[in-house]
Formats: sequence, C-alpha cells, structure tokens
Amino acid sequence: MRNVFDQYEQPENRLTHALATALHEDQRLLKSFVFWTTGRRSRGVGGLKIVEQRLPNELERERGGEKHEKANSLPDAWIYDDKEDWCLLIESKLA
Repeated sequence: MRNVFDQYEQPENRLTHALATALHEDQRLLKSFVFWTTGRRSRGVGGLKIVEQRLPNELERERGGEKHEKANSLPDAWIYDDKEDWCLLIESKLA
C-alpha cells in the first residue's frame, strides 16, 4: 500500500490527504468527525462523501501536481451529503 503522506509535496496537503484517506476508508469515523466538528448528525452513514482538491460530484481530473491545484483555488477537502443541503470544507495551513 502506498504511504498516504506521499501524495503531495507540501506538508499541509500531505496532512489533509492523510485525514481524507482515513475518513474515506472508515465511514463511522467520517460520521463521528462531522459530528465532532459541526455538532450535526447525518441521517445515514452511507450518504456522507469526502473529496479532495475538487468540487463535489465533479469527476476526478488528471492532476498536474500541486501547481495545478493552486491554480484552481479549491479547498483541500470537502465533506458533503447528497441528501442534505450542507457541506464541511477543510483547509489546512501549516507555517
């Protein structure tokens, strides 16, 4: 298995990718994370989705590295529910 920290060069992108990977792989953890950060309970575990460096429901694009991502000015990660009208944006910055 590939190391989840090897996807990006910048530390904040590595951190967000590792978090998004963990949340994607464990739907119960994802549901708990959303409740911890927002106080909002999702109706069902299966409805929650998480995407990185793109908009919800957008097909994954060919990535040209971090330069491509900076040009798009997208949040590091989105958590959303197709059946409800909300989303949680994740943007991490490390100095």
